[in-house]
Amino acid sequence: MCGIFGASGEIIHIINKHESGAKLLSHRGPHNEGIWSDDNVQLELSRLAIIDPSENANQPFELFPGKILIFNGEIYNFQELKKEWLDDDESSFTKSDTEILYRGLCKYGLNCLKKLNGMFSFAFYDKSKNKIFFARDRSGIKPFYYYHNNHDFVFASEQKAIANYIGWNTNFERLSEYAVFRHISGEETLLKDIFELEPGFAGEFNVITGELKKWNWNELNQTRNEHKMDLDYLDSILNDAVKRHLISDAPLGIQLSGGIDSAILSHYVSKNIQSQINSFTIKFPNSKFDESIQSKEIAEKFNFIHHEINFTEEDFVNYWKKSIQFFDEPIHHFHTLPLFKLYEFCKKYVTVILTGEGADEVFLGYKHHEEILSYENSKQLRNFGKFLDFKTIQNFFNFSINNTEEESFGRKTIFSEKCMKKGEIGISNYEFFTHLKSLLNRIDKMSMANSIEARTPYLDNNLIDFAMKQISQNLIKQNADGNFVRKVPLKNIYQKNIGKLNTSEKIGFHVPYDEWIQNSDTLRNFCVEILEQSQNFNELNLIEVKKLKIKLLSNNQLDSNEEKAAWVLCNYILWKIFPRLKKIDESDFKFLYELLQNKKNIQNISHNKMPTYEEHVKFILQEPYTNWYIITSVFGKIGAVYLSKNNEIGINIFEKYDSYLIKEAVFQQVIEKNSSKTFSVNINPKNHQMKDFLEKFNFRLKLSFDKSKKIFPEDTYELKLE
Repeated sequence: MCGIFGASGEIIHIINKHESGAKLLSHRGPHNEGIWSDDNVQLELSRLAIIDPSENANQPFELFPGKILIFNGEIYNFQELKKEWLDDDESSFTKSDTEILYRGLCKYGLNCLKKLNGMFSFAFYDKSKNKIFFARDRSGIKPFYYYHNNHDFVFASEQKAIANYIGWNTNFERLSEYAVFRHISGEETLLKDIFELEPGFAGEFNVITGELKKWNWNELNQTRNEHKMDLDYLDSILNDAVKRHLISDAPLGIQLSGGIDSAILSHYVSKNIQSQINSFTIKFPNSKFDESIQSKEIAEKFNFIHHEINFTEEDFVNYWKKSIQFFDEPIHHFHTLPLFKLYEFCKKYVTVILTGEGADEVFLGYKHHEEILSYENSKQLRNFGKFLDFKTIQNFFNFSINNTEEESFGRKTIFSEKCMKKGEIGISNYEFFTHLKSLLNRIDKMSMANSIEARTPYLDNNLIDFAMKQISQNLIKQNADGNFVRKVPLKNIYQKNIGKLNTSEKIGFHVPYDEWIQNSDTLRNFCVEILEQSQNFNELNLIEVKKLKIKLLSNNQLDSNEEKAAWVLCNYILWKIFPRLKKIDESDFKFLYELLQNKKNIQNISHNKMPTYEEHVKFILQEPYTNWYIITSVFGKIGAVYLSKNNEIGINIFEKYDSYLIKEAVFQQVIEKNSSKTFSVNINPKNHQMKDFLEKFNFRLKLSFDKSKKIFPEDTYELKLE
């Protein structure tokens, strides 16, 4: 598992003036950073070592001159492919799946894709052909983002590694679709000019001509024509799938939900691993949605070392701020936040974790499957997954570009028409590439934010192929009383291997957001704090936003639409205002000079006058003040911060964008860039807000004011991390 980054064209010169792509993705792979470049291409990778952690398996990977691979993911059937793809007289250089993928690409090109059983996104540069070949796994478990403009081509595992160089620009044309559905269909994202390669797609980029081609290398099963379900065969391929997903040279654990999906995984895990492993579950104290008791029972049954991670409304607020830093777009789903905390906790014990994601999509386990399979037209299908209706959203957004309900469906209109022509299997395909894609995105981003590899055995090729061939009646049945039994094959497997089913309805991974937004002052006040930042947003109807803010401040109950609107609006605003640090370069010197002039924070103490621009440049380059970062957001450059070699932190933000929220996020990011436990923060003596802000961190504060040691005439607080 890794973070991949690559570029071709003149943009490489811009990239090399900034922090490297691999460095921006270092949270995805803290074990090694690699770079390969020639006159036309630059390839970078941050590695999380899972299979064959030796240096020989580091990337970029090049066995044969001029053929270079960077690869994110796992090829679970690499051991079988090794026997098939290596000649009798060939020996492998490593024990990694990276090498096997590399050899397959060298021998068969992208024709090898259909042989791969795994999760992956990769780029393979063939210098002799002047082309970069790239692909994404068929379910879309691993992401691949890209930017293309004439001869410039940039790609990465996360949008931030591209936006850092081309800018964080809002894609207003897709704003209404995000607001209605919480995610965007097709290749577009909410970041303008940054696209997401669709699941099961591949492509090639010619580094000489700048031509980009893409195509679908995988089509899911076209018809449901299997009338007789073979339970023994399903039992066998489930066991094989889990066994493949257990291949790891790093510690491995399992995420439990309390339902049959994770219980079945637990059965096969215990069958294939003799040693005790760690299991993890989220607990919602005092909530009707808590299913940690069921998870604990599963863990005890299979003798796991079990961990419960409490998640409260205070956690919801704290991890909302943490999660947005890694999401790069407004967050889609409520359970994104507890997942971040779960993976953060897991990191203490494991590097790999198995999850039950995908089981409901593959085996028709959701409540909505009782209705969706009977849809008669594409308009019904394209409405699937709506979070809010367009009229509600219209009250809060000024849609100057997307101002009709029809436009809010985005690519869903065309895609739903195409899928409806295929009947039931088309409806399943639609769910796979809209709803499931958004769920997999949040798992990837939240797990990799904590250097955790999340694996999804239910999305194994053989399991998907098996389930997609079944007629729907084999997967979901309606009893004589009119009630439905969903996920029939897995329930049969549970009864065969584990025991009697619990007849109570499974809640699912439901976060009690609706409870907290109605009853928790902590969450309501945080939403108000976010909504107060809306004054810089021309695309928002500030009158309606103010009404919602007033209602949140009162004890009045919100209706269902207001609850949802608060989530959508706050995520959008938090995403846009969230500050990101960019290493300063020469192009930022003028901005920094104007910023410090504006803040009246650049006076030379000895001369008591504003320095010239030349003196300013000389100053910012001198030791120990060389670690300057520009603070950017979707609004552009909004401030600057320095971290000196003496661990002094100086933050300057334009007043228009200044707030507790912004300072807190900047401060936390600076701390993450430094391993020290003690920092000094320069603040204006009259800035009581900043003093209050620092106290919010629960740090011990020590006032130490000495003009002779400071460039700026300000108080200095020494902060020691508790």
